[in-house]
Amino acid sequence: ASYSTRQQWRLASDVEWWSPGNAVEVDALLRWSEFPFQFFGIGRAPSDTAEDYTPRQLELQVSGQWRVPGRTGWYLGARYAFQDVRIRERAPGGALSVGNLTGSTGARTALAGLGVVRDSRDDILAPHRGVFAALWQLEGGAIVGSATRLGRTTLDIRTYHALGASQPSTMGATPWVLATQAMIEGVRGTVPFDRLPQLGGQNLLRGNVLGRFRDEVVAAAQVELRSPILWRRLGVVAFAGVGDVARGLGELRLQRPVTSLGGGVRWRLSRRERLNVRLDVARGLDGTGVYLWIGEAF
Repeated sequence: ASYSTRQQWRLASDVEWWSPGNAVEVDALLRWSEFPFQFFGIGRAPSDTAEDYTPRQLELQVSGQWRVPGRTGWYLGARYAFQDVRIRERAPGGALSVGNLTGSTGARTALAGLGVVRDSRDDILAPHRGVFAALWQLEGGAIVGSATRLGRTTLDIRTYHALGASQPSTMGATPWVLATQAMIEGVRGTVPFDRLPQLGGQNLLRGNVLGRFRDEVVAAAQVELRSPILWRRLGVVAFAGVGDVARGLGELRLQRPVTSLGGGVRWRLSRRERLNVRLDVARGLDGTGVYLWIGEAF
């Protein structure tokens, strides 16, 4: 929960549960907020086109995964995602105030669908080895509570490679780790502007403001080198990434990609769990971002 003196607030609850033996996983997110954002336009719009807006939004997402019998590390999943948005404030004279964009006054969307997941990671918080790959296909319409018809497809592939022998430390033995991620996401139908896929933020192509780049299709790849614990609880990382947005899959060109380059430090919170506090500094296409977060970016 958070609250500012300007009467801006966020309330959120996120729960994840795994059954014994990791045969079943269920997670649920409930978020209610009224907090300002910036809209930069759709596509590769110039950064100086930003306009402020304040949505009040209610978001609910519930998903579950069930292990495929006889197939270790393979899961079938189901997901439902609901969002109701009302735009409370818009910049006068901006693109949102004109009202031509889908969702410029608010929208109610809901999506439901299925996914297939491959997960061989040795730890879900900070893996040293393994693969995580997920393909989700979600569809929305009146039957699931959506005011518009839309669809979303997401493919996310992550790999983790331990480099060399583990190094002893007060937090246990830890190796150098090379982590990679490649993802692509696309939407179709009548999609509100704030539900378009986006690049940026604290996880995907750090250094770029979340929502600075958005369109019907986004694609990104990033790599991160993570050190073992070097002193007491402290480790370091270096990372880089590229991505792009487009109106359609065939229009992705990467001629002038959105870039991310940076580094950071990690502070291990517990000897029992691989849970880190991370402080990252990254240079994006238009500026620099600083991120203080719990948990790895991917």
